[in-house]
Amino acid sequence: TDTLGCWECFREMGAPAVAHIEEIIKFERWSDEELYQIAQDAADDGLFVSTTLYLMRSIDEQGNDLDAALASLQNAEFVHPWVYADMGWAPESNYYSDVGSQGFFPPYLAAQEKLMPMLNESGVILMSGTDSAVPLLVPGFSLHQELETLADVGLSPYDVLRTSTYNPALYLGELDEYGTVEVGKRADLVLLDANPLEDISNTQKIAGVIVRGRYFDRSDLDTILDLVAKNY
Repeated sequence: TDTLGCWECFREMGAPAVAHIEEIIKFERWSDEELYQIAQDAADDGLFVSTTLYLMRSIDEQGNDLDAALASLQNAEFVHPWVYADMGWAPESNYYSDVGSQGFFPPYLAAQEKLMPMLNESGVILMSGTDSAVPLLVPGFSLHQELETLADVGLSPYDVLRTSTYNPALYLGELDEYGTVEVGKRADLVLLDANPLEDISNTQKIAGVIVRGRYFDRSDLDTILDLVAKNY
């Protein structure tokens, strides 16, 4: 059958956005030409796409060696014990170790990594996303890993930053409130010690955060994080 047929059916639904890039791919084995056509179609339709690509890479890692993935997990102290116990993080309950070890998964992941820069180059509005509470994603911290993943598959640091700033505000129709740094907009800002346009990993070098005009310096942020870790 025509592998583009299910994509055309989706287009006919007129959905304004896709929550995860994998929803576009699913389990078809797309050619590069078909992926490019999807990217062009999505741009023509004005489709917004949430990325969620780091999760896909994590599933692959969990399927190959879950013990190693758990051992190398950073910031685990900020994961609520209930999440670890009841959301499939533990080896005895992790469902990604089964999914990620299946033969279909490597080409499934590869297609998503190919499609992401195609979508961006075609003009599709991408919004960073990580999914929530699923195994080995640490809220907040996993977003930075998502940004690094987007840069790794070919997006420029500038385009990566837009996925967490301008683009979501555009989708929500709130550009008059936030999304860019301008006089009169809401003072929700992150102050960094290094330029993320030079290296996207610099988004993790946070010196301070301004939330609705209130400034939290690095010491304030560390105090909050320590409290979360102690409570968990």
